[in-house]
Amino acid sequence: MNKKKLVLVAVVLIFGVVSIVSGIGTMMNAGGGGVQYKKYSSAEYGFSVNYPQNWIERTGSGAAIYYNAPPLQLTSTSSWNDPASFNVQIPTSAGGMTLNQLVNESKLAIGNMFPGSSITNEKDVQVNDIKGHEWTVVLDNFSGSGVSATMRQDFFIANDKVYAITFMAITEYYGDYAGTFDAILNSFTVP
Repeated sequence: MNKKKLVLVAVVLIFGVVSIVSGIGTMMNAGGGGVQYKKYSSAEYGFSVNYPQNWIERTGSGAAIYYNAPPLQLTSTSSWNDPASFNVQIPTSAGGMTLNQLVNESKLAIGNMFPGSSITNEKDVQVNDIKGHEWTVVLDNFSGSGVSATMRQDFFIANDKVYAITFMAITEYYGDYAGTFDAILNSFTVP
């Protein structure tokens, strides 16, 4: 295993999770139909993606973009108040790494970052002609909060750049956000 590639994978995963943890606030998805979307497009980072217009941008996270769902009343009894968010990491050079190599090395990194967690619902994906890979991980006692969080990550390599999109929700709310997460992902493009 190439140390440089493992470091790249670990950095992508760590920034995805740290970005989400750093934005803990009182947020909840407005959910359902009738959601209006805005487009984020960056020539600097080389991608565009749509996000719900009522989601709140978080800054200073180390991600290219990071949004939380809008504040609403929570029904959860947990002390963790950030039931959903998503981010797209700042693209890094793939350094010639293939998607298969990225996936295999990411599995090692996720196992080291979250011991005892297991990858579920793993599959290859294709979004707007970009081949990628997706998995979901349930993280018990996430970040020592006592809360179970479900994290979904989608990885793509395009134009020799690694793109990582991370979606996260408190597990009990994850189903409420799945459709919104799918809509965000399906809008992802790399020109």
